[in-house]
Amino acid sequence: VMEQKPFLPLEEWKHEVIRSGLLGKIVTVANDFRSYEYHAIAQLRRYLGSDAKPKQVTAVSRVVSLPSYQPKQADAKMTAPTTEVWQIATITCTNDSLLLHHMTSAYKTAPIRTLQSLRVYGEKGCIIDDVVTYIDSETGETVTGRAMSRYGSMNELLALDATLSNGKKISWTNPYSFFNGSDDEISIASHLLTMAEVVRGRGEPRYSLDKAITDLKVMEAIRLSAAQEGRPVFFSELGPWSRLTRYSSPQWWKQTIQKIIGKMKRL
Repeated sequence: VMEQKPFLPLEEWKHEVIRSGLLGKIVTVANDFRSYEYHAIAQLRRYLGSDAKPKQVTAVSRVVSLPSYQPKQADAKMTAPTTEVWQIATITCTNDSLLLHHMTSAYKTAPIRTLQSLRVYGEKGCIIDDVVTYIDSETGETVTGRAMSRYGSMNELLALDATLSNGKKISWTNPYSFFNGSDDEISIASHLLTMAEVVRGRGEPRYSLDKAITDLKVMEAIRLSAAQEGRPVFFSELGPWSRLTRYSSPQWWKQTIQKIIGKMKRL
């Protein structure tokens, strides 16, 4: 399965920080109106790690009206919907970590929806978007730093570097700088090359079918809880994948594929 958002360059830099151990155990992750539905769930669950299995979901949803506005992005294809759907959800995991999902369907278009962020909170520090802050365990000093993009002569992304206030450096090097792709293309390249290795019998996919199913089941649990005004939905209630009829229906897949093909033709 090719889900690019958890593997964008900035996401890869964040995981360099997490793997370094500077934040300690990750206890809470939050989508604060920054990322969309299943993309956000995939990003947040990757921060928590494989030992954090969804256990219980509570959610509420509201539909509100917006005034007429010009979209934030100057794109002729971008519409400006005046009906907005809000999702506020809390997912508790088996290792007692928390996943907070706050989303509005107008986050990308409405200019009045600002200050969006993805947040990672650990026992010793946090990452807010591209800024890391933590307590140095040796000195007790509060250390901070921001990830900065480093480009080559052809404007290709070479790396993301953060020089911290204590002089240390945390970097992620782009292994796909040779083809000068966008952030999404860099992520997709990592999937394609990993899939090729899997076909040859080497390694595991970056985003397995099991991970994709779990993320979609989280979204289904959010909808079920919201439809019942916040009644907790336990993951065990959802049963096997085949019971999630919205995604297992051939008609749903046919319509989805037709939408994707239509969008590709318009590019």
